[in-house]
Amino acid sequence: MVDEIRKRVKAFFSWWVTPIRPLGRTERRPDRPWTLLPSTIVIVFLDWLYFAVFVSYSKIPNKPVFWSALVAWAVPPILELWKYRDAPELRVRNVTGNMFIGIAIVGLVVVVLWSSFDFLPPIGLAAMPAVLTGTLVGGIFVFISKHYNHQA
Repeated sequence: MVDEIRKRVKAFFSWWVTPIRPLGRTERRPDRPWTLLPSTIVIVFLDWLYFAVFVSYSKIPNKPVFWSALVAWAVPPILELWKYRDAPELRVRNVTGNMFIGIAIVGLVVVVLWSSFDFLPPIGLAAMPAVLTGTLVGGIFVFISKHYNHQA
């Protein structure tokens, strides 16, 4: 009995700790749709936390600019996830990294110039929830597309 438990624990940890095989330049990892639910829960919670604790919606100046900026910040992750949904893993990682570097640079410019221009605070306040939500929406679109295409 003890030996059987020991074998199972050893087998579990050898599977758990085994390094992942490196991918070739044209390979993709298998899709893992079960990661979408926890990601959705975490992103919705972070968006709620952002508006409930950190930035009160009532204190956001110039709400039309805020909503326009929210949509504008959310578009790049959605388009990137959709465009590269079937691309090899390494290409997706490079494009995603470059996209987030670009978003970070634009965000830093907005923060640096924040106090100089009246229209920049709502644009800066929209960045974090919009990028998270855009990533979530893009992931859901890709999941639905792949699920629908496999059913057809």
